[in-house]
Amino acid sequence: MFGAGFIAAVGLTSSVSVLILAMICFGVCKGFYDAGIFASLYDVVHPRSRASAAGVMNTVGWIGGALATKSAGWYADHGPQQDPMANMSQFIAGGGLIYLAGSVVLLLTVVFFARRDVLR
Repeated sequence: MFGAGFIAAVGLTSSVSVLILAMICFGVCKGFYDAGIFASLYDVVHPRSRASAAGVMNTVGWIGGALATKSAGWYADHGPQQDPMANMSQFIAGGGLIYLAGSVVLLLTVVFFARRDVLR
């Protein structure tokens, strides 16, 4: 959730120093996220299913990454601005909204399902 604002800052800033600071801060947030993602998965998945769950999670992540790369290139060329750089900046800033939406889904999942799944 904290990283979403930094991604938006990366896309919206015109200052190199703000860009570098926002990228560093996003990297720290992403590091915390990555450090706990498989541990949290293993907390709620039965041991015999963990390899499959990790494979599905990786597959979904890589598909999302591949589609985002293709989408970013298309948006840079066909976005509403005349300048591809401005379109790319807008696309990156929009990524902050995607991160925010993902964090809301994760929070709702924790609130409604985590306790039951961990106890099971």
